[in-house]
This record gives sequence, structure tokens and C-alpha cells, in this order.
Amino acid sequence: MIFIFGVNDGKEKATETNNTEQCSRCGNTANWMVSKKPVNASVFFIPVFPVKMVYRYYCPICSNGHKISREKYERLVVG
Repeated sequence: MIFIFGVNDGKEKATETNNTEQCSRCGNTANWMVSKKPVNASVFFIPVFPVKMVYRYYCPICSNGHKISREKYERLVVG
């Protein structure tokens, strides 16, 4: 019997922050976004369980940004 295992990205949940910054790529000034996206283990391309969570902080216009820690994500969402 053959099993196909792998990982795939789940649905990203984005939230706008109150931090207004100027983007170094596009030059626009806007409230930046934070997002969290699960990385799921999958069997036959069906997500089974989450393996880890990826957090990002990025420009809403051009999506330029970087990964952040869970603690920083929680501070930005609550703050």
C-alpha cells in the first residue's frame, strides 16, 4: 500500500494593526498587517493536524514584510 505524506499551508488569518509605517519597498505609508498561517501535516493532500504556526508582519499594499514571533504577534493584535 502506498501513502502520500507531506505538509501544506492552511488558511491565512490577517489582522490590521494600529502601527503606521512606511514600506521600504513600495514607499507607501499605511497601517501594517499581521497574519498567522498554520502549516499542516497531510495524508493524500488532506490536512490532518497542524505542525506549526507561521506569523508575519507586512505591508498591506505590496506584502513586503518579515516573520515575527508569537509573542510579538500577540502584542500587535491586542495592542
